[in-house]
Amino acid sequence: MIGGAIITALVPVQLAGPVRRRYPSLHRWSGRLLILAASLTGATGLIYIGLRGTIGGFDMSLSFALYGFCVLVAACQTLRFARQGEFARHRRGGLRLAVLALGSWIYRLHYGLWFMVMGGIGVQSDFSGAFDLVNIWAFYLPYLIALEFWFRREARQAPLLGPG
Repeated sequence: MIGGAIITALVPVQLAGPVRRRYPSLHRWSGRLLILAASLTGATGLIYIGLRGTIGGFDMSLSFALYGFCVLVAACQTLRFARQGEFARHRRGGLRLAVLALGSWIYRLHYGLWFMVMGGIGVQSDFSGAFDLVNIWAFYLPYLIALEFWFRREARQAPLLGPG
């Protein structure tokens, strides 16, 4: 939970353009801390799931394991691309990591909104309800897919915009 709090707090620092431009060392060091926290959180989550599973059974364990794996990959790729000086790829990796880092907050947000609008229909205490089964995937996959579409759109528009 501490790792998740650190991650959630550091994502806005990483995304803030003025911080990157005016305080590049703050961007680098907070990025390293973010990557460390994300890696530890992802790895320990995978270990926990492997040893104990989740309260929601196989479906939740599978989804959360994939989520943890994606966090680890995004963290590693973000750091690797930065160190290689491939800043366009670093940016995309960082944005993926940011989306994933906010996933635990989004997971809870979905439940809050669902209860507010639907009163908890489809939610079970063992996370086997219809909404539960959707939300275990919906808190990160649609956002990652939307981000990939945005990257593709951005790439198609780049030649139209010209240099700079």
